[in-house]
Order: sequence, then C-alpha cells, then structure tokens
Amino acid sequence: MAQLYHADVNQASKVTKTALTLFEQVSNSWQLADYRWLLEGACQLHEIGISINSKSHHKHGSYILENSDLPGFNQQQQQMLALLVGNHRKKLNYPAITIADEIQRQAFTRLLTILRLAVLFNLGRTSSSNQQIKVKAQQADLTIKFSQRKELDKEAIQRSELLIQDLYAEQKKLATIGINLSFK
Repeated sequence: MAQLYHADVNQASKVTKTALTLFEQVSNSWQLADYRWLLEGACQLHEIGISINSKSHHKHGSYILENSDLPGFNQQQQQMLALLVGNHRKKLNYPAITIADEIQRQAFTRLLTILRLAVLFNLGRTSSSNQQIKVKAQQADLTIKFSQRKELDKEAIQRSELLIQDLYAEQKKLATIGINLSFK
C-alpha cells in the first residue's frame, strides 16, 4: 500500500524506528505489547495520502485505509489503523474515534501518542540522531528526557529549539485526550 500511494519509504522507516524505540520503553507500563503490529503499520502508512494532498495527507490517508480492502485486518483493526493515520498530525479529531471498548480506546490513545511523537521527532525529514530520547510512562503520564550524544552545531541547536516549541504545542493537544506530557 505504501508503494502504491508513493509514501516515502525512508521517512516511514525513520518514524518506525523512533516509534519502536519509544514503544519498547513504555510497552510494559502502558500494557501495549499486543499492539506493536498496529503501531508499525501506522508508521509505515502514515504518509500514504501525501500524493493526494500534502497539507491534509493525514485525512486522505485515513480515508484510503478506511475504504481499502486490507487482507489480514478485521474491520475493527482497519478502523484503528485508519484512525491512527488520520490523527498522526495537526489537530486531534478525538470525538470521531468510536472505539467502544475502554481497554482498546486506552491502548489506541497511547499508540497515537507514540506515533505523534515519532512523527514530531522526525519532522523536516531529519531525525533527532544527535539526541538520545528516553521516555517513561505511568498511567496517563509520559515523561520525555533528552540527552545529547555529541556537541551541537548552530543548525542542530535551531532544530532543538524548534522541537521544544513543537513539544509544547503537542503537550496541549495530548492533554485533550488525557495524556500528560512532560519533557526535560
């Protein structure tokens, strides 16, 4: 599907790598072990709508996933994948999320948080390779701690400052779905 819709395979791989790094750190405390495959799928397909419209590719990607035949996915799994892709950036459309089961809704919220952060850490098609990212999760709290791997040049400092601004904005968005994001 990613190939059919011309998704950037390199970017999808960067986002997947970041998301799985975050996932491994929180999967036990957030009880997400059974959902790794869903997160990986959303990471690989998060940009499939980009060939339709780059500014709203999350919405188009969601539509494509909702209306495609996806062998191996039942209807609920397909819906969750489409919702993850449709909410991976910009404003959250949380009222549209119709996951009846509270356990799955909580897992979805947590997976969405990981996906959104992985995308954020790879904005501009560059990863935060100069920083090591550690996350800790407890209930609805997620704490991110950054540590520098090497000396930063002027460009890296500017990217870090932009990332911090983006994290403050994301903190407000995630609060609307019950996730308390903090970072150091």
